[in-house]
Amino acid sequence: ILAYVKYTEKEGVRPLELRFTVREGKISSCSLFAHNLEQNRMITEYFSEEQEEKGEAVALTYNGMDQEIQGWLKDMENPNGTLSILGKEYEVIGSQSWAAAVLIPYQSLEDDTALYNDFGILLYFHDPVTREQYDQLKETLAAQLGDRVIFPEREIYDFNQLYLYNTILLINGFILLAAALNFALLYRYILMKRKKNLAVFQLCGLTRLRAACYYLGECILLLVPVIPLAFVCFRLLVLPALAKTYTDIWSLFPGSIYGKFGAAYLVVSLLVLVPVIALELNRQTLKEQL
Repeated sequence: ILAYVKYTEKEGVRPLELRFTVREGKISSCSLFAHNLEQNRMITEYFSEEQEEKGEAVALTYNGMDQEIQGWLKDMENPNGTLSILGKEYEVIGSQSWAAAVLIPYQSLEDDTALYNDFGILLYFHDPVTREQYDQLKETLAAQLGDRVIFPEREIYDFNQLYLYNTILLINGFILLAAALNFALLYRYILMKRKKNLAVFQLCGLTRLRAACYYLGECILLLVPVIPLAFVCFRLLVLPALAKTYTDIWSLFPGSIYGKFGAAYLVVSLLVLVPVIALELNRQTLKEQL
């Protein structure tokens, strides 16, 4: 959770950033934020769980190159090295180069501290929010803050439907693999019918490697026009029918995805065809073919 508090009337000064996590009903240190700062080498140390939960008057000051933020920080500094924030004295325990003059524990502020109107509070969730959770959050905030909170209506996705969409994509993947196998088996049948033709070509000097390359090239020539035609039929006939029931299904199949599916089908088909053609060419001797 990210809350903003106005700590000065000076124009242009950014509000205080207060980051914390609610874990098991308690306000705790925001470990994800701390981890991100540490990974990017933007912090010397962060608040401990005890400092966050007890609301100790400790602070992390800005050590970056932004002169404006440095100026805001100087306005808070006391001669003894502490900081004066909202009438309270804070001990500096470390520094950070995040875009804030100072970071302090959320619990260190008084309960009647007002949030900054222009920013307020931001909530971040690890998992997508369901409609039930969204309504419960609205009720809780309304009970605590009354008419001081504005909670706009938002479109919440039905995750059962989203699961269905993901299932449709997965089924498409299986269909793609099945189509590639089906094409390979069909082409194997064609090769079996060409045994005598192949034998004649081999007598004329055609090697198995050149024959395999010839057959693969023939497959590519067959697939290149068929794949776009199949996708056009899917786009014009299948999707409109599905969209009558699943209104968001168009967003799952933008124009770019057809190229990816087409390339994937071509690659999978060739990967399946290579061993099929190789086995068929090696299966019988020249004498048996004749």
